[in-house]
Amino acid sequence: MLTKLRFHTSFFLFFLFALLLSFFAFYFVGKADISPSSVPVDQKQESTGEPTETQENLEKTGSKAFIAAIEKEVDEKRTIVPSEEEKKRASMLLSFYNQAENAFDSNWFKQADLIAFFVRIYLGEWQLPLLPEKKTNRSKSIQELTPPKGLFSETISEDLKKTVATMADELAGMRTQYAALLGYVQDDSLCDEGRKGKELASQLTKAYGRFSQQRQHYFQILEKETAEAEALFIAEMPLRRQIIAAKHIFKLFRSLSLLLGEEVPCRPVIMQEAENLAALVDYASLPPFKGTPAQERLYRNFLKKVYSYCEDLTRGIREGFFPHVRKLLNDDLANVRSAYNAFVERINK
Repeated sequence: MLTKLRFHTSFFLFFLFALLLSFFAFYFVGKADISPSSVPVDQKQESTGEPTETQENLEKTGSKAFIAAIEKEVDEKRTIVPSEEEKKRASMLLSFYNQAENAFDSNWFKQADLIAFFVRIYLGEWQLPLLPEKKTNRSKSIQELTPPKGLFSETISEDLKKTVATMADELAGMRTQYAALLGYVQDDSLCDEGRKGKELASQLTKAYGRFSQQRQHYFQILEKETAEAEALFIAEMPLRRQIIAAKHIFKLFRSLSLLLGEEVPCRPVIMQEAENLAALVDYASLPPFKGTPAQERLYRNFLKKVYSYCEDLTRGIREGFFPHVRKLLNDDLANVRSAYNAFVERINK
C-alpha cells in the first residue's frame, strides 16, 4: 500500500497547501457537533452548539444541490493513467497555485485586506491604525503572482498578468487614499463633522471591492487550469472525500471574503453561503474516515475551527458585521489555516 501511494503522497503537499488563501472531537456515527445551518440566522439568539442530525442539515433546501454537486465530484473515477510528463506538469501547476495562495496571505498585496479592515475600524470608532511596514515590495510581489513561461497558454498567462497589474494599481491607489485618510484623522484643525473622512472611507471600500473582484477572477482562472492536476493527485487517495470537501470549504471562504468586502454586504447571499458552508462541514464529518486515528483527530479539529467561523458568521448576520465581529472572523480563519496545516503535516509524514 505504501508503495502504491508513494507517487500521490510525494506531491500531495502541493495540493493540500494550495487549498489555504487564507484556519474536540465530533460524533463519528450519525451525528456531528457542527450545526450552524440548523440555527435560523434571523433569530435573536446565540447557537447552543448542541449536536443535530447531520442528514437533516444536508436536507436544507438551499444547500442540497450544492452538496449534491460535491458528491458527484467525489464519485467521479479517473480511468486514464497519467504519463510522467503529465505528472510533472501537474506538480508545477499545483506548486504555482500554492505559491499564489501564500503570496496573497503574506506579501505586498496583503495590505489591501488590512486597509479594508482598518477602514471598518475607523467607521465604527473614528480611529485609524497605522499600516504595518511592508515585508516585500510591489515588484517582488507581482513576480510571485506571475506564472513561469510555458506553464499556461499565452492567452491565460496574459490574463493572469493583466489581472495582477490591475490589482497592483488598485492597491497603490488605496495606499494613497489611506495616507490621505490618516492625514485627515490626525489633523485636529479640521471640523467638518467627519464628511471628508466618510468620503475617503467610501472610496477605499469601493476600491477594495474592485481589488477583491480581480483577486477572485485570478483564482477562478487558476482553479480552472489546475482542476485536472488536483484530480490526478487525489484520484486514489483514501481521504478523497475529506480533501475535496476541504477544497470547497476554502473556496467558500474566498467567496465570503468577497461578499464581506462590499460596502453594503448582501445579507441574503451571505446567509446562503453560510448555509452551504455549514452543510459542507456536516458532509465532511460523515463516516467513514479512511485514515489513521491521529489523522482523523486533526481533521475533525480543523472542522471544529470551521464551525467556530460559522458561529461568528451567524453572529455577524444577526448583529451586523462590525469591526469586532470581523476581527473574530479573521481570527477564526487563522485558526482554520493552522489546524489544516497540522492535518497536512500528519498526512505527509
